[in-house]
Amino acid sequence: MEPRTLQLMELQTQQQMELQAQQPTEEGGSIQAAGSSANTPIRPTNNRWTPTLDQLRILQELYYDKVLKSPTPEQIQEICLHLQQYGQIEGKNVFFWFQNLKARER
Repeated sequence: MEPRTLQLMELQTQQQMELQAQQPTEEGGSIQAAGSSANTPIRPTNNRWTPTLDQLRILQELYYDKVLKSPTPEQIQEICLHLQQYGQIEGKNVFFWFQNLKARER
């Protein structure tokens, strides 16, 4: 077998082991990958925020109708508190939503 093919197979096996280590067990814990020490932290998975339709509608109204292009930290917290009625959201989600929309418009 070629060295490159062998490296790819080893990488795939390692990735599969990492994924399995992140899967919760029936007891609620996680499986530790074979060969890894107990002190090695397992990276938590990042869950992307997906705005609900109501959250998206409100954010778009603020951006286009109210012409709020760069909200202050205080405004972000205020917006976040209002949007929490419609689903889970954090201040960083609001901040990055405005930042990304501004970047897309350039």
